[in-house]
Amino acid sequence: SNPDLVVPRLSLIAVYEQDGRHEESQTLVREVLAVSPRLTVEEVVARGPALGDIANELRNAGLPKRTE
Repeated sequence: SNPDLVVPRLSLIAVYEQDGRHEESQTLVREVLAVSPRLTVEEVVARGPALGDIANELRNAGLPKRTE
């Protein structure tokens, strides 16, 4: 797994969620977390406003909301 592929996968997770492809989006979340295990929705939103637009989809797909 390549850490450089995290951001494109986040966008793809959102597309899958919007398209009702929940299982596929969950698979991608697991792949992202395998590369970046501490990644949260909160961190994604902090990276840039454009990524904030997909926060709900990332959360729905299973990306943790914030570090506990």
